[in-house]
Amino acid sequence: MSKPAKLSGGRFQQADYSIGRYAARPPSGTTLEDVMHPEYFQNELNALKPGMLINVLSDDFALDCDVRVLTVTKTTAKVRLIRLYQEGEAPKVESGDVTDALVTWGGPNHKWRVIHNGTVIEHGFSTQEEAEAAAARYRAALKG
Repeated sequence: MSKPAKLSGGRFQQADYSIGRYAARPPSGTTLEDVMHPEYFQNELNALKPGMLINVLSDDFALDCDVRVLTVTKTTAKVRLIRLYQEGEAPKVESGDVTDALVTWGGPNHKWRVIHNGTVIEHGFSTQEEAEAAAARYRAALKG
């Protein structure tokens, strides 16, 4: 039987110290193939070390993955895919019903306003119809 592992000084170290985590925010349209290319992180090679984890989330949220840095040379960084979010394979979760936004009169300062769950969303509408239109836009944004 082998010796029990020591938590300090041996093979085990505090994860945040030895692994290091980075976040990359590539522009919309970036593909997984782009990120996996050895020259993709060439402008960041000085900061990368083997074992690091990079969380990649594109501006349009289409690409969402984690990659592990395996090797770093003077011109390239080899990475391995750890996690990839794919819309078709994600579990479907039904969103709950969202309570309606209310239109109320807020007095001479707020005038007509839109309220959702007790929070004023917008105010200052001259007419109730303008506030109703704003409430409809807000409801549409909530329902996606």
